Amino acid sequence: MDTERVIEKTNYQTQVYNLLENMIIHGKLKPGQRLIAAELAVSLGVSRSPVREAIVALSQDRLVDKNGNGWVVSKVSLQDIIESYEVRKLIEIHAGEQGCLNCPPDILDEMKTIVNELDSLVELETFREKDRRFHELIVLSAGNKKFYEVFLWARRNIRWCGYLNIEIPGRREQTASEHRAILKGFLNRDPDYLKKAIQSHISSVQKTVTNNWDKYGF
Repeated sequence: MDTERVIEKTNYQTQVYNLLENMIIHGKLKPGQRLIAAELAVSLGVSRSPVREAIVALSQDRLVDKNGNGWVVSKVSLQDIIESYEVRKLIEIHAGEQGCLNCPPDILDEMKTIVNELDSLVELETFREKDRRFHELIVLSAGNKKFYEVFLWARRNIRWCGYLNIEIPGRREQTASEHRAILKGFLNRDPDYLKKAIQSHISSVQKTVTNNWDKYGF
């Protein structure tokens, strides 16, 4: 098994967790694939203990399940993904409706910067990071910690699709356009417009997921 980074000699468990999470999200470890701590430890050049700890942590985040054969990468259902997007949609709409009326200047400025960058970004990983951050800012604009906690929970449940959707032809351009519409709602302090923009954006993402589900290999 190839690895994308060298495991350093400190904080093994966190590094192993991050690496395995990355491999699962990017499809290098497939849903239903068995995770054998001894083999992973050899591959990563660490002892079995941090690998076992990382696998348990991954199970708590619903990326790994335990069955009669041991630990396996979790299988994902389309229904679970769509329902998690629905939760995210509700949170972002309510947060945005509140936040757009009195959005902190630093959050609004960062939103503007991201929207202006999205059209010209070529590197996929950078685009994904900017996309993720833009949605965080929508929720953070309301200043409600509970909104943010639920948002993070919902986003964890759909992180597979968040990485894969951007690779669908035309999805990046559509995302950039839809983010620009959301920003317009913030700039105009228009909750009704913003609600429609967020609803339209996440609904289009759900449609992309549904139409390409068989390609994801879940």
